Amino acid sequence: MKFKVGDLIYDKDFPEDGMALVIEVRKVDRRYKHWRDNNGYRCLETLTGKTNWYTVGYIEEECEWAKTDNKCPGLSGSKG
Repeated sequence: MKFKVGDLIYDKDFPEDGMALVIEVRKVDRRYKHWRDNNGYRCLETLTGKTNWYTVGYIEEECEWAKTDNKCPGLSGSKG
């Protein structure tokens, strides 16, 4: 799954590692044989506060969008 700047994501196999905010996306030539190995996503890690580059393969194959529920403050459907 492709992500865009502003998406909040997490590793679906290791959710305890926290979430990350996508802050930069590099365009990768997907015709290249090893395109999955290119660093294509720069993320801000919520647990450490550090930014790191991650490979396209890792982010697009091992991560998911963080989902919100109806109890999240600020959502129109919130019932507090």
